[in-house]
Amino acid sequence: MTNGAAETRLDRRETILDAAEALILRHGIDGIRAQSLADEAGISIATPYHYFESLDAVIAAAHARSSEQGATRRDAVVAAAGDDPVAQLRALLVDDFTGTQEEVREAWLVRLEYQRRAIFDDALRAGIRAGEQEALSRLMRIVEAGQTARSIPGTVAASRLAARLLALSCGLGALLLVDVITSEHARALLLDAVDDRASWQSAAPEHAEPAAWSEPSEPPREDRATEILDQTIALIAEAGVAGVHFRDVALRAGTSLTLPRYYFPTIPRLVAAAFARDLEIAQARMGPTADAITDPVERLGFTYMPKDARQLAARRPTLVLWFEYLRLGERDPEARAAGRARLAAWIDFSIALGQDLALAGIIPAERVTRIRAERIVAVNTGASGLWLLGLLSDDEFAAVMNGVIDDEIGRQD
Repeated sequence: MTNGAAETRLDRRETILDAAEALILRHGIDGIRAQSLADEAGISIATPYHYFESLDAVIAAAHARSSEQGATRRDAVVAAAGDDPVAQLRALLVDDFTGTQEEVREAWLVRLEYQRRAIFDDALRAGIRAGEQEALSRLMRIVEAGQTARSIPGTVAASRLAARLLALSCGLGALLLVDVITSEHARALLLDAVDDRASWQSAAPEHAEPAAWSEPSEPPREDRATEILDQTIALIAEAGVAGVHFRDVALRAGTSLTLPRYYFPTIPRLVAAAFARDLEIAQARMGPTADAITDPVERLGFTYMPKDARQLAARRPTLVLWFEYLRLGERDPEARAAGRARLAAWIDFSIALGQDLALAGIIPAERVTRIRAERIVAVNTGASGLWLLGLLSDDEFAAVMNGVIDDEIGRQD
């Protein structure tokens, strides 16, 4: 093959990847089809298959290129920060939120879209998880260097701190995409997390299980429409919103093919009703138990940290639905408003939990701030996504969340 032919082949391959990234940004990974990719790249529908085995291979290659570019950029950011590991942490974390609001939004839109796809796609999961693992490992190496330089306490578990900082960053990215925070505010929260080095020494023990906890319940299935919604929830948890079709819902619910469409004339209406039903189930499971817990520390722990791996696994469908819900809000203004309201309510509830701690004399009132509430919600959102991706184990998820809980109440080693 001549140099000219090789360059042409490479250029055509890059054109295809550019087109894939443009489609992912506008429509998400589920919007990539052979025809749409060809139209975007200005090529025939058969051309991509001369360079890639499948559309999945195109997506994997686009992610690999993006990850490589990201790693190169992070190398430069760390190098420019100098030799101080804490300065490197500050620079690295704020880099993902540096640029115009639209530039930052687009970057997180693509990154979290890859994370979401990996939840459902076995073929892509390893590569996408490897990209996030690179970011996690880089953070851990910097923390370890800081411990060697004695600018970071040696008692800190480097892997736990790295996971927590990555979870905070990813969670803030999700909050930004539904307009809960701006990129400037995200940078401030990240810098505050790095500068609050005293909190890095949190003991993060396992929180005791109070006697008030009981097996969760859920609202009863009252009619065929509710059964249709429950089966829709199950489909979203297994395959995402793209996996919801009237025929599959009807088969799983044991109804005629026309009944789901009778109750919910369109897929968007069916999906919106399923999200509302899932919220109802979550409130029925969590609300009565949380209200019955009189100890404010245990109430905080119950809200954010399942008491064991079995309960964490039981929350998986709800977590998947929540991320699909946020994903719809990234592109749909109506869904974005609903997601923003739900996150705002969650932040307000976290403030109320902090006020309970202050009233009980456990923490000083000045520790109850919106910034702390935003940070714990962001860490929980980000850690949940990393857990769904398989990047955090059950124990690692528990360590991250228990550490944040202990920060909230000021309990340290």
